[in-house]
Amino acid sequence: MVVVMMLNGTPYTWRREKYNNNDMDDWEFPETIEANAIGRCSVIFNKPRRMSVFYTTSVNQQADVVYHLDRADGSSTGLYFTVQARTQDGIFRIQVELSNICTQKNVKGAYIDLVPPGSQKIIHWILSGDRDGEFISNNMPSDWMQRNIQILGPRRLKDICISESHNAGVWKSSGTMFAATQNVVCQANSVEIQLHCGIRWFDVRPVIAHRSQFRTGHYSKVPVLGWQGGYGESIKDIVDGINRFTEHHKELIFLNVSHDLNTEDNYRPFSPEEWNNLFEIFSEIKTLHEDHNNNSPHPIHFPSKQINDFIGRGEAAVILLIPEGVAIPHHLSGRGFFQSHTLPVTTRPWWLSSNNADKEVQGQIQMMKEQPRAPDNNYLRVSWTISQSAMDIATKSPTIFDQADKMYARIEHLWQNSSPHHFPNIISFDKVETSI
Repeated sequence: MVVVMMLNGTPYTWRREKYNNNDMDDWEFPETIEANAIGRCSVIFNKPRRMSVFYTTSVNQQADVVYHLDRADGSSTGLYFTVQARTQDGIFRIQVELSNICTQKNVKGAYIDLVPPGSQKIIHWILSGDRDGEFISNNMPSDWMQRNIQILGPRRLKDICISESHNAGVWKSSGTMFAATQNVVCQANSVEIQLHCGIRWFDVRPVIAHRSQFRTGHYSKVPVLGWQGGYGESIKDIVDGINRFTEHHKELIFLNVSHDLNTEDNYRPFSPEEWNNLFEIFSEIKTLHEDHNNNSPHPIHFPSKQINDFIGRGEAAVILLIPEGVAIPHHLSGRGFFQSHTLPVTTRPWWLSSNNADKEVQGQIQMMKEQPRAPDNNYLRVSWTISQSAMDIATKSPTIFDQADKMYARIEHLWQNSSPHHFPNIISFDKVETSI
């Protein structure tokens, strides 16, 4: 069974019409889905029928349901879309046809697949906005900030929500003796591809590894075994990918740099010289955001700045947040490189994390609701990831990707518990595969 979560982020009621089921075992969709609500829909494809010991027939199944967008007074907007299920030669597909509606990047009549290969059993269809052509849906544009700059521009950074890639560069790995892909790799794609998927906050953990290169890493100190983990994408590759992306996409991007380790020298933190060498590589980013008020009587507080302050002139802006206590060279200070206190982040302590998805969801939502939206409050980060237990790591099951699927399947809980007074500024994900 596949569960389709229908997230209605529009001011309209979705009214079901033209309900068709041809040989599907289950195709249940609600009659209406109210504005800012979620509809839960179940889909079961019919199994191939065995006609004899030697022959199994593969039935080509199809089902459709049309949803019209109605105003609060019951009148129709004339806009509608169709959810479709198809099987052909044993291949299953669920898709949305934009029958008489268009969204940013997707024209009227376009098809948006909801079941990419290898996806989980709970999938999402999201439609938000209030005007045809300006709706946002799955398969969102890579330059979603600039596409919506008239709405986002006057808003402060702390008034919007962006997605984070957890352990951003570790989408491939070469590691220590007891490390494996299942317990090291956190992402499915490079940082450049994640940018195209809509990620704007990157958890970058630099390490020195593999013949003294600066790379990203995912390491932990394990009792008895010592340091275990692996390194991933190089910092140089990340810089090059950002430059290619920002050449055509004038977006606001954050790199949160932390967890430095020299794996070739007893896993110690970086020396000042090593930090300076890392800064020189990062300084090759062509669109570093400049703000020279670091030493003014009014210190920089990025959450209070408007989006227009960063990208309102049609230019991309990249900001690197550097740990407190690490000296930023004078010629780079305020030129893309800022101490982490300029954008203070509140997050749930790691020691409260659970490897149980339901407990982790409950803990993250409780933390979100306890944080008031005060004028001088910190940036609020919700971690939609699960920490592996020692047994998970040792047995390589469930994998980091398995745990990521469990959290994606519960994302509606975050939607349902968010409000103008309680919402995250950052949502951190593992296994970024599609637009978020």
